[in-house]
Amino acid sequence: MPDNETMENLSQMPQPLTENPEPYPEETQNGVDPETIQEVIALSVGSYVVVEFLIGTNNIVRKEGVLTAVGVSWLLLYDESSGTSVVCDMYSVKFVTYFDPGVRPTDTGDLQSAQRQLLRQNPPRNGRR
Repeated sequence: MPDNETMENLSQMPQPLTENPEPYPEETQNGVDPETIQEVIALSVGSYVVVEFLIGTNNIVRKEGVLTAVGVSWLLLYDESSGTSVVCDMYSVKFVTYFDPGVRPTDTGDLQSAQRQLLRQNPPRNGRR
């Protein structure tokens, strides 16, 4: 059992402030904090996306489909050609490429080539993309 001197020292330690705790974000979508990558991705539900995942230390895996849902630690992609969905780990996502509504890349094996091909087929509107 602590002696009186120890108790006195403990009582003099700074106490945490509890009067004005930080409020939770007022605006969230799908229960996700609007300042996270999950929120940025969630804003594009319904878009066709190509998502690149880092698996291990140097293995990039690419998945593509219509982004149908986003959670805190996962995202759901729908593959139109097979009629299946795949749940993906949010924490291994490194890059997400979005395509205009109705646009589907013909080959995402070389994503930069696919983007250039789409740009030639659909020139930028008003000089911007």
